[in-house]
Amino acid sequence: MSKKQKTRSSSASLFTPTRPVHAGIQFLNRPNPVGVTTTAETVLLQPVNSEMRQWIISQAEAGCSPQSMVQAMQKSGWSEDVAVQAIEVTLKEHLAAQSLERSLPLPLRVPDADLQDSPLYLDAGDRQVHVLQTLRNPRIVVLGNLLSDDECAELVASA
Repeated sequence: MSKKQKTRSSSASLFTPTRPVHAGIQFLNRPNPVGVTTTAETVLLQPVNSEMRQWIISQAEAGCSPQSMVQAMQKSGWSEDVAVQAIEVTLKEHLAAQSLERSLPLPLRVPDADLQDSPLYLDAGDRQVHVLQTLRNPRIVVLGNLLSDDECAELVASA
């Protein structure tokens, strides 16, 4: 076996499920961490074994980008959609478990304005809120006219 074949087969075995357990249902016969929901949407089409979960976590902790992890998984036969989902589910569960171990609050989904069409204004019901600037990473949205003059005065008075 050539050196290239050895490398390819050893990396392929990392991604080849040896003990199939579906993400979102149960990992290693342990229940999902509190706060991690299990729905039909989180069930993966491809099994994720403990070695794969550990690889995903170690790559994330080492600072590897999600894109590089997806590319490595695709080279091992994973489809892009399933690889993205496996990474997302694995890291969400890992973060939830870490939060519980450290007595931290569980991660929460933060509301975000619908800015897909790059609007200049958002309808806030009683006023038009100006979208002054947006950044994706870190996620920052600078809004104008969010508070009325009375609301600003009340906020300043209560500070």
